[in-house]
Order: sequence, then C-alpha cells, then structure tokens
Amino acid sequence: MIPLHAFTFNPAQLHLQTASRPIITTLVRALCVAQLRLVLAVPHLFTLGLTFGDGLVVLSSILNLLLLLELSQTLVLCDKADLLINDDFQTLMPPDMHSLRSRVIKLCKTIFIDLEWSRRILDRVWKSCYYAVICRIRRAALSVEQKNWTEMLISKFVKELCVFANDFPHLRSSACLYIGDLRRYAWLISGVEKYRNLALLCYRKSVKLDEKNGIALNQLGLLVQETNPTCALLYFLLADNASLPFDGAYTNVISLLKREEQKEDPTVAILEHCFTCFRQPYFEELSTKWSEYIMSQLETRHAFHVALSINVIILAATTSLKRGKEIELQSLSKLFFRISRLLIRNLEEWCVIEAEGADLRRRRASSSDGSVEETKIAEKEKRHCSRSSSLEKDVVSEEDEIAVDTDEIMVEMDETVMKADESSFSKRNNDTQHRVQTLLVALLHAATSLAPHQYEDFCQQLVQFLNLLELHLEGKSENLWQLGGLTPWCLLPRFLQGFVKSSHTPVEFAEFFVYTPKNSIKESKMKSMAKLWLAHDTEKEQIRTSLPLYVVPQEDVLLQRLEVMKKILKKDKLIVAIAEGTFRSLDMKKDKAEVRKALRWINTHISKDGRLRIIPCSTPEMCAEKLVTQAPTTSTVFVTVLTLLMIGTNRVIKPITVENVEDFCARYDKAEKDFLLCR
Repeated sequence: MIPLHAFTFNPAQLHLQTASRPIITTLVRALCVAQLRLVLAVPHLFTLGLTFGDGLVVLSSILNLLLLLELSQTLVLCDKADLLINDDFQTLMPPDMHSLRSRVIKLCKTIFIDLEWSRRILDRVWKSCYYAVICRIRRAALSVEQKNWTEMLISKFVKELCVFANDFPHLRSSACLYIGDLRRYAWLISGVEKYRNLALLCYRKSVKLDEKNGIALNQLGLLVQETNPTCALLYFLLADNASLPFDGAYTNVISLLKREEQKEDPTVAILEHCFTCFRQPYFEELSTKWSEYIMSQLETRHAFHVALSINVIILAATTSLKRGKEIELQSLSKLFFRISRLLIRNLEEWCVIEAEGADLRRRRASSSDGSVEETKIAEKEKRHCSRSSSLEKDVVSEEDEIAVDTDEIMVEMDETVMKADESSFSKRNNDTQHRVQTLLVALLHAATSLAPHQYEDFCQQLVQFLNLLELHLEGKSENLWQLGGLTPWCLLPRFLQGFVKSSHTPVEFAEFFVYTPKNSIKESKMKSMAKLWLAHDTEKEQIRTSLPLYVVPQEDVLLQRLEVMKKILKKDKLIVAIAEGTFRSLDMKKDKAEVRKALRWINTHISKDGRLRIIPCSTPEMCAEKLVTQAPTTSTVFVTVLTLLMIGTNRVIKPITVENVEDFCARYDKAEKDFLLCR
C-alpha cells in the first residue's frame, strides 16, 4: 500500500522570490485541490477495492499533482537562477548556471504539454534562463574572444527555443519572439548584419502566428528605429493599436519623436506636434508641408514613401482617438482625406499613361513604318519615365523576383528587338502595377481603420478605380502589413474584404464593386422605417380585431372573479352581457355572501349607462350566439365568453371566442397601453 504522506505537499516549504509569487499563488491553490481529491480517493480505493471510475479519479489526481510539483520545482530553479545571475562572480556566466538551466529545460519538456501553464512558464523561464544571462553579458566590456563565445552561447539558446517551437505548436509565436530577441542581441553585441535580418524574419513570423499581440510589432520598431525612424513609428503605432496592445509602445513613439525632433521629416513633425503640444494654426502649416512632400514623392513615383507616410498618419489618427485627443483626430482625418483625393487622381493618371503606352506599342507592332510612332513612344517614355521605388532594407520581402531566362530569346534580330521592347514594357507595366497597388493598400487600410463615416466623400472615386483595375476578392493574402515589399498587393484581398463587409461602408460587391451613395442609404433607411410602421399598424389592427365588443361571464366568474369583472366594466369600449339564466341561478342562491355581493353589483350598474345588460337567454353560450345574430356579419371577434378554465392561445379570429377571464383582462390592458385603444 502506498503511504498517503508520499502524495502530500506543504506550500510553506517553498521559499520563492517576488518574480514567482503571482504564478505560485495560483499554483498552490491548484495543488491543494489536487491533494484534497487524492486524499479523498485513496482511502476509498484501498477499503472498497478499485473500480474504473475510482481509478480514473486517482490517476487524474496523481498526474495533476505530479505536474504541479514539476511546476513548483521549475519556479524554484528559476529563482535560484536569478540569485546566481545577480551574484558578484567575475565570469560572464556563473559556473552553476549551466547545470541549473539543463534541469529547467528538462522539466519544461514535460510541463509545456499542458496548455494552461505552458505560456506562463515559458515567459518565466525566458526571463531567468535567457534574458537575465544576456543582460549580464551586455553589461560587461567584451573582448573579441568573449564576443565569439557569446555568439556561440546565443546560438545554443536559439536551438533550445527552436526545439520548443517545433515540439509545442501552441508556443510557436512566443518562441519566435524570443528567438528574434536573441538574434537582435547578437546583432547588438557582434554588429553582424545577418543577425539583424534574422531578427526581422523571426519577429514577422511571430506576428503572423499571433496577430492580436502587439509585442512583436514593438520589437520590430526597436530593431529599425536607428536606420528608419518613420518605419519604426509605423511598427510602434501598430503595436499600440493591436487587439492586445503592448503597454510600452506609445512611450516608444514619444521617445522616438523627441529623438527625431531636429530632423526635417514632415511626417515625424506632424506626429510630434499632435502627440506633444497641438496648436491648430501650426498644424495647418505642417500639413501644407506634408502635402507638398507627398506630391513630390508622387511625381517621382516613390510609392513606398507615400504609402508609409499615409499609414503612419492613419495610425496616428486612431491612436489619437484611443488617447482621447478628438481635435487631433479630426485634424489628421481631414489631412488624410484631402491628400487621398490627390492620390486617387494620380493613380488614374498613371493608369492612363500606361494604357497609352500599351496602345502605341500595339500600333507599332502592327505598322510597317513605325518611325513616327517610335518618336512618339520615345517622347512618352522620356516624359513619364519613372524611377523604381527604392525598397527600404528594413522591410523584408518573402518572395524574390522571377528572373527572365535569356536562353529563350529568339536568334532573329527583329524578333529579339521586339521581345526586348515587350519585356521592357512588361517590366514598366509591372512596376506601375506594383506602385498603384502599394498605394491602394494604404488607402484601404485607412478606410478600414479610421472612423467609417468620414471616408464616404472619397469612397466613390476609390470604388471606380478598383473596378478599373479589375481586382477580385480572391487571392493570396498575408497576415502582416508587407509595406514596400515586392508583393504589397498580397494584402489587397484582406483589406478589400474588410472594406466591403464593414456595416458602415457604402460599398457592395458582386462581380464588381458597387457604390451606394448617401441618398440611396437614406432611401433604404426610409423604406425600412416604412416597413416597421406598416408592421406596427398591422399588429395594431390584428390586436384591435381580436378584442370583442361584448363579454359574457359564466356564473363562477361572477362569484370568484368579481373584482376582475369590475375592472373590465370600467373599460370604455366593452359591454358586459349576463345571460338571464345565470342571473336567475344567482338569485336562487341568495343565502351565500358572495352571491349577494355579485347581485348587488349587477343591480347597481344595470340601470346606469347600458354597459351592463341582462340578455334573455338560459346560458352564456346561447347569449353569445344571440348577440352575434343581432349584429351584422363580421370577421372580427364580437363576443368573448369569460371562464375560469385555462384556454390555450387560439390565433383564429372568429365572432365568438372563449377565454380565461384573467388572461383576457391582462391582454386588454397591454393592448390599451401599447396602442391607446381607449383614447
């Protein structure tokens, strides 16, 4: 028999540092629950014999207990690692740290199977066994040999995290983030550019695996802020506007703006003014300079810089809304919509230019004497020649350009020249498409990010241009903003779907994008209101026709529900009819108090205003039939016989109905309240 004390655990035996206390509090509670279940199950197991259900309970409790013991052991080892890292040893890494880390990693391979605890334990292990070691190394003045040793150590750390990422898919996003951090530290320590590019790829992978978390976007901003401040602003703002925003992202934005304050960057200047000390007159001056900068970039067809600036302005507007800066939000939104009209106009001009070039080349190919056309083409090319947009090195593309196989070029000279011209035209056409779609992604990003009602003014132009390009909602899509990459249009399907599906967007999509102007929206709203009023009137008429003119109570209703009958008699549009047979039956029972009370009420109201009548019939049913025969033919309810029986709901409208007296009174009160029938 297994001794019971072998499964017991005393939380007081743990001596944990502050870093582990938030986790260990929850851990101890779960541990105590598992221990209690085990204590309750073990005596039952050995006194009554093992059953299948009892075995499952015991096995589950043992597994939970073992897992929790491993968790507590891991946290204790992490606390020991913190103590070792903060000691006074002169070495870069304490001697006992290697064996301690090995024990932690061995425990993690078991713990990470559990989905509930794995992410929190990985974060704790990262801080104690990876990040703390790197911080200790960075504080020291490293020699060349020490830098080489550090590179090898970081490579070992990366391999360990790669194993975790491969074995535990639910930890892949966090593992990629930490691998990116290690690569970034390797770049900062050694200065090797390869590590910086690897860090970029790892951070991007982390963002793709977990779009909602903004921490990887923040790390991207930290990585590129020295070489490309505007791109870093983009990443910091994306991190601040993520579903799970990174708390320090906005602080990084302010710090970067202050550091770049002296540099003449129109986009940075606008953000610095909006986030620090906003004044409307000075903002107008800055917005004029920014518009001039955007137009100059459009003239040279630098789509990357234009798209980057537009997206930074968009995210700054959403950040202003998040921070309660409504005036700044309005100013930034107006600035964007002002520049968007100019941008769409330029996009249309680019398409016209390319269409003219294609037409001239077709005419040249079909003409026998192409000297005049060739001159026109040369003039067009000279006038509209565009420089390729210089892609920033901080933006890593995931696709390479497809090289042209020169072996397929024909040997004949005329065909060679023609193919060279077509290849050159195709390349220019693809470059233009690349720039146009880069800017379209920026515009659609704005349309799905800013307050929806504000972009309706330029929405029609945007829809017309989308139809001109014959774009579709289907296609390859990427989860990360591939700003300036070789395939920025990969995001177009994603933004187009968000653009069309938004409830506020005046756009529909079947085969083409269909714009629904403001008047149509108002008209549809009016039609909807008319339908609601019609439905309201229909319901009102149905309720009105289901209410009778006469009510005929049975004898037991008068005796047991006299107060309800008094309430019904007060209704202005109802007439209470009592069968003469019912009245004679009551008169024969005068010795009872409730009968005398009912007779007094009848005698009091029978001669007042004619709303309580005695009908010469023997039963209430015959009384109802007589009242119906005296009235003109109608499809509405004319007489309702009131009873104490519970009658189910009958939606069939006929002249005579039977209904429970209390249900009838409640239904009439509701109709009177909702539709003011008595007024």
